[in-house]
Amino acid sequence: MTTTLAAPYAPLPNPRRRLFSRTDCEEIEKTGVLSLPYELIEGEIIEAMPYHRPHAYTLMELTIRMIQLFGAEFVQSQMPMEIMGEDAVHNFPIPDLVLLKQSFRTLPYTHPQASDMKLLVEVSDSTLASDLTTKARLFARAGVPLYWIIDVNERRLFALSEPEEGEYTRREEIAETGTILIEGGSESLSIASLFPPKP
Repeated sequence: MTTTLAAPYAPLPNPRRRLFSRTDCEEIEKTGVLSLPYELIEGEIIEAMPYHRPHAYTLMELTIRMIQLFGAEFVQSQMPMEIMGEDAVHNFPIPDLVLLKQSFRTLPYTHPQASDMKLLVEVSDSTLASDLTTKARLFARAGVPLYWIIDVNERRLFALSEPEEGEYTRREEIAETGTILIEGGSESLSIASLFPPKP
């Protein structure tokens, strides 16, 4: 008895992905569909996640320390930045914290650009992978000179610097027991001081 095997299924095409622009998002906002806080990263709309306590604690501690070291008018927390060039169409990031080179009062009508920044920080719990890859490439292309990712789960800090050709060429991982000094700061910042006390 001969068995005829059915022809294999043809592979399905990859699903088409719609990339959104900033103009698209503005139009969607008008309909009320997009009402939650969000970022636009590489054409993807990313709604803000509820902040777990470790994330909120670390962001508050970092903000307080930056204000102590540099002054309140140089610190911007959870406000948009302006991406320039071709990346501007599909990107509208809202970093957790930005340390400005000059007072926010010198930028009354525009969001800060990479050239206005000393430091950009993302506090990561569930977003570590994308913060270290997608966002790192975006910020490097923009020319952000120093990018920190604070990993609240593993209680460590990644410092990315020296952007060249869309990539950071220097990457340092600092454990909880370490310290870091920002150019222009009066003292080093203890990594452990950024995290909630251990239970």
